[in-house]
Amino acid sequence: MVYTDHREEPHYQEFNPDNNLKQFVECIWYINGQNSGIDPCVEPLVPGGRAEFIFTRSAILWYGNNLKNKPERIASPFLLGQRDCVNYITCLDHYDSINVRLKYGCLPVFNNTSAHTFTNKIVPLSKLFGETVSRFAAIIFEIRSFNDRAQLIELWLEKNIADLRKDWFELQEFLNEITAIEEVNNSIIRKISDSYGWSEKKLERIFLKYIGFTPYQFIKLVRFRKFMEMIFGGYKNLTDLAHSNGFYDQSHLIRECYRYAGDKPTTFLKNPNNIVRFIYSRR
Repeated sequence: MVYTDHREEPHYQEFNPDNNLKQFVECIWYINGQNSGIDPCVEPLVPGGRAEFIFTRSAILWYGNNLKNKPERIASPFLLGQRDCVNYITCLDHYDSINVRLKYGCLPVFNNTSAHTFTNKIVPLSKLFGETVSRFAAIIFEIRSFNDRAQLIELWLEKNIADLRKDWFELQEFLNEITAIEEVNNSIIRKISDSYGWSEKKLERIFLKYIGFTPYQFIKLVRFRKFMEMIFGGYKNLTDLAHSNGFYDQSHLIRECYRYAGDKPTTFLKNPNNIVRFIYSRR
């Protein structure tokens, strides 16, 4: 199934992965648009806790978590590592990319390196998959149809699936349990980990290996993601939103919003960046 947004530039499409990839990949998505070459718009990337493979032929400036940083320029396919704070990025002039958003804990499925290595970082895909990935990206952009591009990427992903270890399957069960709980906290995390026979140290090691965060960091990200889904779903009362999502109070929610979105909720909602709008406005 393809979701398409034609309301305004940029053009956005989303493709659900086939059955062989559904447990690893949330979606394959495409974005195409025009930025100002003179004064390009820098957008905050709101973290969702997942890594993404970005196939692009556009020049990107990456500022990390501070706009005052000297930006890193990249103009080749790259890994956008999972993030636990707002980061800033801009595309120079025209931008065109097709991207793979992985599910929680699935980056090491395609690369045996610990996910924690890539937290809050961007890394050229050539460092993970070799120089042939640049040629593969060029082939992708020679294809006109988005569906055909997505299917070619699916074949590439399937070819790169590593052998799955027992702890990965156990972690996926664990994640299904904690993400289904309305207000998960550290005591619930410990109780569930005890049922798996995991010590606190082992639990943290598995989380860092596959997800890139500690369990505490992860549940904070999940909580903020639920808040984003609710606020884009039409909920306006911040006090109610704070309590229903496990924040101590509205001030706590606002502090977390600054950390993850770079601004207070009301200001951010008035002018959300395009990616956030596409992800959350149709939930």
